[in-house]
Amino acid sequence: MGHLPDATLPCGRNAGQLAKWVRRIPDGRALLYAEDDGPGDQPYAVELFAELDISDETPAQSLPRWLLDALTGPSAAFHTVRSAAEATLDWGLQAELLRYRDLDQKAKAINDSISNLEAEVSGVLAEQRLALGHLEGARATTRLGHVRLGARGPRKNGRVGWRHPDARVSWGNEQGHSG
Repeated sequence: MGHLPDATLPCGRNAGQLAKWVRRIPDGRALLYAEDDGPGDQPYAVELFAELDISDETPAQSLPRWLLDALTGPSAAFHTVRSAAEATLDWGLQAELLRYRDLDQKAKAINDSISNLEAEVSGVLAEQRLALGHLEGARATTRLGHVRLGARGPRKNGRVGWRHPDARVSWGNEQGHSG
């Protein structure tokens, strides 16, 4: 357990009280305990963030390449930087290091999934082109040319009950005949 200055727990509407005890957990959060909390009470969990230095003395600088490489590189380099951050006793700084590395790993995993899906799509399209070649080689047009599909679906010439919309019906030839 430790003490985190100015850590506030909500209590009631638009009110808060300072946390008496704070426990950091490895996932970049802290558990806050009020003064009157007992062993059975649930702590209040908050995410930790690095405190921003907004002084006018020196502007913020971009992270140097060596530090970015350590944050995204092999575990040994990352743990060296993490140990140095732990020595500062700044829990927010440590949480930001973990957050950055975690988000980098998630982005890499998503990019890997996208690359795998793109390769899979390429394979499917290649198989589709091969199937098209087989249909052309089997002379599907000649063998299935009698079936004509238009925008309204299948049509066959001479189909019973079908007539062209402009055709006129002549009933004169039908007079006197019964079925």
